[in-house]
Amino acid sequence: RRLQQKGNLNVFATSTDVASYAVYNQDRKRLVECPLCEIDQYRSMFQLSAENVTSLKQHMALYSSLRKCCGEQMSKYEILRLNGCSVAQFKKLPDYPHCEDMEFEEIELQFAASPIAFHPLSPEFTWAKPGD
Repeated sequence: RRLQQKGNLNVFATSTDVASYAVYNQDRKRLVECPLCEIDQYRSMFQLSAENVTSLKQHMALYSSLRKCCGEQMSKYEILRLNGCSVAQFKKLPDYPHCEDMEFEEIELQFAASPIAFHPLSPEFTWAKPGD
């Protein structure tokens, strides 16, 4: 808190219970409803241009698809689907990722070409490059 008051540190939080002095508290409900809208909240804090916001939204949309459909953060519905289970009863749920409808070769190539660097922490378990 002292570092924040001196201007040496900015705190971002996901709950006012954790850090009531945070410069920004991410609202979980709003994040779930529109994850890419969260980037708009950062625009003034980081003096992002319209071009920066567009690039970030494109990058995060691609990342979101890879995260939900590939690797250790894969959607529970995608795990079921890949294991041959019927997911018909889940397809109309708001958090169903519809991975089967995505063109992953194109998504991977676009993500790999993004000007925003991506450094996987555990490449053996998560997407790291096209073809993973």
